[in-house]
Amino acid sequence: MKNKRFFFAMLSAGLLAIAALGLSSSRTARAEQPPKAAAPAPVAAAATPSPEDPARLALPLAKIGARTLNLEYMESTLLRQSPLVKRDLLDPAKRREYLDKLIDAEVLADESQRRGYDKNSEVVSVRKNQLASLMHRRIAEATTDAEPTEEALRKYYDENADDYHKPEKARARHILLKDKAEAQKLLAEIKKNKMSQHEFRRLAQERSEDEETKLRGGDLTFFTRPAEAKEGDPKIDPAIAEATFKIKETGDVAPELVQTEKGYHIVMRTGRREKMDLKFEDAKERLVALVKREDRRTAIETQVKALEQKFPVQLFEENLKYVVIDLSSPGPEGPMGMEAGNPDGTEPAHPRPTPAPSGEAPQGDAAGQKN
Repeated sequence: MKNKRFFFAMLSAGLLAIAALGLSSSRTARAEQPPKAAAPAPVAAAATPSPEDPARLALPLAKIGARTLNLEYMESTLLRQSPLVKRDLLDPAKRREYLDKLIDAEVLADESQRRGYDKNSEVVSVRKNQLASLMHRRIAEATTDAEPTEEALRKYYDENADDYHKPEKARARHILLKDKAEAQKLLAEIKKNKMSQHEFRRLAQERSEDEETKLRGGDLTFFTRPAEAKEGDPKIDPAIAEATFKIKETGDVAPELVQTEKGYHIVMRTGRREKMDLKFEDAKERLVALVKREDRRTAIETQVKALEQKFPVQLFEENLKYVVIDLSSPGPEGPMGMEAGNPDGTEPAHPRPTPAPSGEAPQGDAAGQKN
């Protein structure tokens, strides 16, 4: 072996010496002879293989027994990885670490199968979910988006009128005290010190006697004027609502105590949303995207429901009450750090809430509530 290495080393050195000598001779010859026409341009290097090139995808990365892990397999595992993980893999060292993890997963899976763990109900359930997710994606990929008609856009607009016509809303925090004198004293202190929203929140947690809102710093969320309240809106005492809408600036406190049947309230306005009336024509561009998404979702659901005719389903709904739900155990993590996503890649059909105007308190602060 040593002799072979020595032979190849000597051969390489000899070739390099001959090349260098040839280069030197050619330079001398060119110096003595008149210049010739320019040499033809070199042939372009071979193009980089296409990402879909079968030969590239089949390139082996590792062999585990008789099984080969190739580029296609590794790239398939990257489809569900986050952009951050993918950026890390631009580093060759990180890419090698990722390959090591894939190999570890393969050998662990082989050993678990040897021990019969592949028959475990949890494993079977996960596999079924993965197959269902894959089938759902394939159906979604085969579903084409048709351009919605004017009639369909108008129908969606009318059916979701509340998303495009909203009354003015205000948000407030309050401190409830049952003793009027104590409330008057605290109000004077708040006004004198010009308390911030953060300070008012903390004070409400410490001093308010309203057990329902105390822990969330007296937050009442967003609400409308009493006359404009609809079913499902927060139930706010009309006196508090009227006082809040009379406050001119966010962060200001009502100048007087607000009396209700519960006691005396110190009220601070913490947010405001202007009235919205979005006409059909102004909402049309947004409606096209929403209706397309809704039609796509409906088409996918229709195809999934059709499968229930192919594979008849019999329900025993009465036994649902016997399901045991253990809230103490954490959910399983996805394999290799992968997170499950919405299989068809769609988002909620309804428009997202309008961003809060400048100066308005963040939605759901302290209380962690939806508004």
